[in-house]
Amino acid sequence: MYCVLFLYQTNVGKGSHVDLGKLVAKLLIKLKDALESLKNHANLNFHKTAMLNADNVIKIHNKEQDNVYMQLNTKKKQDILKNRSSLKPIIQTIRLSGRQQIALRGRIDSGRIEMNEPTENDGNFRCLLRFRANNGDIVLKEHLEISDLNAMYTSPQIQNEIITIFGELIQSEIVKQISKSSFFSVLADETTDISQIE
Repeated sequence: MYCVLFLYQTNVGKGSHVDLGKLVAKLLIKLKDALESLKNHANLNFHKTAMLNADNVIKIHNKEQDNVYMQLNTKKKQDILKNRSSLKPIIQTIRLSGRQQIALRGRIDSGRIEMNEPTENDGNFRCLLRFRANNGDIVLKEHLEISDLNAMYTSPQIQNEIITIFGELIQSEIVKQISKSSFFSVLADETTDISQIE
């Protein structure tokens, strides 16, 4: 089966002069000599190549090995890892702000985050990132100083996307906990406005 699925050439052998026969291009009909045919076939180089090809496909599928594109493009892989490590402290800062009920935005919401204290308040989010970068987070500091403005991941749009993702994760966790329980109740508290309407 390996040779049928994973042998990528039609002629094999030195000079490509060996035609593929039984167990590749033709069915094995005579079962009388099957054991000997299978042993001979297992020792052929093209069968071993097909086995290696199959093993590589399985490793790529199970993410034990990168696909050829990623192997050839190690720079892209390094960029992906760098972007993930740069995004991590930004996500953690937004998470901290949400858990502590700290507003993110200030007077200045866009542009590069300078490492020196600004004259005007530029918001809690930018202040927390600056504090983190100035106190040992080298990856974040480098990201904030040298990244292109369109790749800083600090814009209000990115903040909103991250907050939305947090909301979806929280919602799915609540739904999962409710689904596990036999019973649940929902309590709602209403307040009235000045005209006594709830």
